[in-house]
Amino acid sequence: MSVYLKLRYPLVIISCFYRDIFYISISQHFQVCIAALDCARLDLAGECISALNHRFPRSNRVLRLQAMHHEAADQFDTALALYERLIENDPTNNSFRKRKVAVLLAQGLRLEAIRELNDYLKIFLNDSEAWIQLSELFLAENDFAKAAHCLEECVLAAPLNTLYLRRLADIRYTQGGQENIDLARAYYEQAAKLNPADLHALYGIVLALQNPFCFQCTNYLANHMKGSGGDRKRELFAT
Repeated sequence: MSVYLKLRYPLVIISCFYRDIFYISISQHFQVCIAALDCARLDLAGECISALNHRFPRSNRVLRLQAMHHEAADQFDTALALYERLIENDPTNNSFRKRKVAVLLAQGLRLEAIRELNDYLKIFLNDSEAWIQLSELFLAENDFAKAAHCLEECVLAAPLNTLYLRRLADIRYTQGGQENIDLARAYYEQAAKLNPADLHALYGIVLALQNPFCFQCTNYLANHMKGSGGDRKRELFAT
């Protein structure tokens, strides 16, 4: 075996070792930077960003960390400018748009955040978290119809998710009116069907049928007062 072949494998192992150490170090810089921002250690986050920016001067990930650093320092205009630049560089990256919405919410610009989320959902239609956030913003504006529409999109994406069904039922019940009350009861019943131990859904059925109170509610709960949560359900019904 030649000298080259004898030295080849140790060199490969050493190069791989140092390459792994290098990438672990870079990864740790990103993690430490985000943790420092969470702990309001802007000085430590700045050191990590400086080290990363020196190694990757044109990286969008590093630029995103810089924007987050400005965001943590309440320099919202600078952060928004950086996020706009990131969105222009990579329009398909949804995290940049979400951070922009977070900056708008931190400034209390609710209407601008709603507008930005609407534009975001035109591109990323299947993002249930964005629909939930948009529904909460509409609820803060007392726009129950649009909030219900957002939850309907979530139900279409995940029809077996009882959380979406309960939230949609709550909104319909809050809207009032016979039609909305009937829809709320239907959503509560579907949530209770998927999870018979769901007290929120069962109590929602009670509220939906309470005015006027009818025996259908009693019969429904009587059929579901079985299992480990039966005593709790009876107490709930008694109140």
